[in-house]
Amino acid sequence: MNDLLSLYVFPFVLLATMTAFMGMIKNLSKYAIVGVVFIVILSVLLLLLRDPLAPPDSANYLWMYEDQSSFHNIFTAYHGNVFFSFTQYLGNALGLEAEEFFIYQTIGFYILTFLGFRLIFKSNKMLLTALSLFVLTSTFILLYTNVIRQGLALALLIFATGLFLNKFKFSGFIVLVLA
Repeated sequence: MNDLLSLYVFPFVLLATMTAFMGMIKNLSKYAIVGVVFIVILSVLLLLLRDPLAPPDSANYLWMYEDQSSFHNIFTAYHGNVFFSFTQYLGNALGLEAEEFFIYQTIGFYILTFLGFRLIFKSNKMLLTALSLFVLTSTFILLYTNVIRQGLALALLIFATGLFLNKFKFSGFIVLVLA
């Protein structure tokens, strides 16, 4: 799996960079929605190819996940992040193994981020550029796969920003509190 990921990362960076600026080229801007679909597929593949237990702090997240087997533990988690603990409890309640849960959670973060960017950027060209440049940052991999509590907070923050900008203030506030 590691060799496959290594082979994938280099073309990913090149393709994501080219896709980011595709919307800026006059004749190609009408295909921006195709670029959005392309960058989403590229990003999801990168997330799926990654070993969820590779990060150095994965043992801590594994321990936290296994500790969230009862609803009461949500409120007594040592880190104090109730919503994060609730997502872990849901994963346990659904019978997901920790590795599966980490992958689903990372994809969920990405979906929240995509929805937030969609709310923030109305044109497909700007959405394409923003999404492409975001997946090229270290934030995308580090927070969404390594430091997943902060990744959840970032995804919720981006989503809440989109809600606020579109005058869904109460919903935005609720999402912000969850972050």
